[in-house]
Amino acid sequence: MKLAPATVVLLLSATTLLDGAELARVAGRGIDATTCDGGVSARQLCVGAACKTLTIPFTSLSQSHGSLNLPAGRWELTVTSSRCWAPAVTTDASASSTLPIWPAAAIHGTVDPATGDISGTLRAELRLTGGGDEQDAPRFSEDCTVANARWSCRVPATGFHFRLSLDQHAPWYARNVRMSTGEEKDFGAIRIERGASVAGTIATTRGSHEETVVELTPASPFPSSPPQKTKHRRVVVKGANGGLFQFTAVPKGAYRLTVSRPGWLPAEVKSIRVEEGRESFLEKPFQLVRAAVLDVYITPPLSAEEEPWLVRLETGGGAVNKIISESPASVSGEWRNDALRAGKYALSVVDRHDNVLRRETVEASVDAAPQFLKIIKVHVRGVVKMGTVPFESQIEFSDVENSADITLQADAAGKFEGILPHQGRWFVQILNLAKTFYVKDVPVEVKRTSEEAVATVNVTLPGGKAKGRVTTKAGDPAKADVIVFRDGGKISGDGATLPDGSFEVEGLQPGPVTLVAVTKGSESDYVSYLVAEDDPAIAQIVMEDLTEVKCQLVAEDGSPIVGALIRYSAAGMTRRREAISDPSGQFSIRIPQDTHSLLAAVVVEGFPVTLRKLDPGSSETQLIILGTASASLHVVLRPGGGNWPLVTLDGQAFLSITAFLGLPLPDGRVGMVDDGIQVPFAPGVYTICSARGDSNCQVARVAAGHDETVFMDGAKSK
Repeated sequence: MKLAPATVVLLLSATTLLDGAELARVAGRGIDATTCDGGVSARQLCVGAACKTLTIPFTSLSQSHGSLNLPAGRWELTVTSSRCWAPAVTTDASASSTLPIWPAAAIHGTVDPATGDISGTLRAELRLTGGGDEQDAPRFSEDCTVANARWSCRVPATGFHFRLSLDQHAPWYARNVRMSTGEEKDFGAIRIERGASVAGTIATTRGSHEETVVELTPASPFPSSPPQKTKHRRVVVKGANGGLFQFTAVPKGAYRLTVSRPGWLPAEVKSIRVEEGRESFLEKPFQLVRAAVLDVYITPPLSAEEEPWLVRLETGGGAVNKIISESPASVSGEWRNDALRAGKYALSVVDRHDNVLRRETVEASVDAAPQFLKIIKVHVRGVVKMGTVPFESQIEFSDVENSADITLQADAAGKFEGILPHQGRWFVQILNLAKTFYVKDVPVEVKRTSEEAVATVNVTLPGGKAKGRVTTKAGDPAKADVIVFRDGGKISGDGATLPDGSFEVEGLQPGPVTLVAVTKGSESDYVSYLVAEDDPAIAQIVMEDLTEVKCQLVAEDGSPIVGALIRYSAAGMTRRREAISDPSGQFSIRIPQDTHSLLAAVVVEGFPVTLRKLDPGSSETQLIILGTASASLHVVLRPGGGNWPLVTLDGQAFLSITAFLGLPLPDGRVGMVDDGIQVPFAPGVYTICSARGDSNCQVARVAAGHDETVFMDGAKSK
């Protein structure tokens, strides 16, 4: 059976277009075939004597408009010509291919030292330039001739980057070479060094590279391993090389690569693995970014101690900010940082006592205008009393805008004096000298009658006390912080235990509070307590060791669910706790180690409330997939019907129905209705009880797309 011949298009010029064919992409400058001597050699890639080699003269291609008719199979196309050059192209008869050609040129040189012999193939690799994205530019390679330490290569007459490579040696580079038709370029003596190398390129938006420094530093492949004993390398990038850098004779190992330039942010590759006798080339160029600037002028230029201010810069917007830099301003009050990423930061002006006299959100940019910060000094004095008795203590002032934090000391007579940055409403936190307890957020008003007057601020604490002892389950004294909660969760104070496990927190308002003891790996349950002025009771608090359960929230398509509120409880826990899913959808919850049943409710916008029973003993991350199928669960609680009912899946772990409410809005809690609670709920079967161990329970079968109403007065659900 005779096979139809395949068509291989030979590109003759930048404007050649065969009738009915797709416009071929031209790499570099084309040439008219009639100016080329020689022809195209087509060698069939097969095994056996039947393989063919065809030669098509360039003169005959003008008649076929550059088309080659080849029998079926795979073919290697090469050009034999003294005036023209083309790369070797492998083509299959089942597909069209393009063979680009250029006018020919030649490059050559000698190897330093000239007496050295090159054993092995010297390979020339070309990457064409001038065509836009360098990473996508055409690349070609061919072997060079070598004789008596001299090498020579035929190349296209166009622009290219050039690389000479030899096995077990560091390659030699020439950047931005430009050749004209028939030109011969002598690169003189080049040095090809034996061993491994590290190389790459740097791309910047503007300017030359003369000030760009590249550093190669030995790095440990593992955080716990010491760095290898290899010297630190440093090179300055030359503009003539178009941003190319190269380190030669690099020993095998792990390295860190850093690029820096004045006025630009540094860039780095944290881990590069170098193998013996091979090159590690970073195909992706380093992209340097102009550094943003922050210029600040502080008035007055010196603190109350006549010393320069300390300026602290932190990341802004997070729950916990990270310190970026901390350095003194000049005696004239100027402070500058010109090595920042563009964006917003939290800037604090601090004195020698670590008092924050001013805290501002500032923005750094490439062409940032100076920012002027004025600190108004308000002289204050006053007395701290515990009931009617002066209290020697430490006073921490913080304002309602969180723009300042000031610490002052009250002496044995309770007297204190100092400087605040402004008048108005402040909150004070009172610590005893031993710092074994503090009282939180006592409101005070700072006001003076004139600019010269001293503001009088008297702080009087209530005389109530909370006392107790914290122990382990075995009865041994436990080291912990005891937090005092009042009014449904507001922290009133905190006390640290002494070596015998005892604690005492003074300055509290008499009345009912809740105590909980916490430490890094353990926590107590909540303990109800009555604060009293005279002879307060001794609270007995028992710590429980905690274990961590890790989970991840994802949607049905596998995407992580961020910012979900997870409310959870376990068998034996008297209160529920909460967690928030992070950007990867992950969250962790801490429960007592002997927990046997764990229940979690997931509340997040866009999904129905989902209730899941989790494995409290699993060390693996548990995957929770949230579906979009939804129903309506309406729990009706009649007036006078008692506490909110509880929901369970196994009769051991319970969650209050209030755990399924959305986050509060200004006009009320999401899901609260006139006669109870109504929320979108994931389909399933749930047991709703009036209380733990109560026989008054109902089973709610919640079906997708339906409303399920449960009456907690004994009536049946609908």
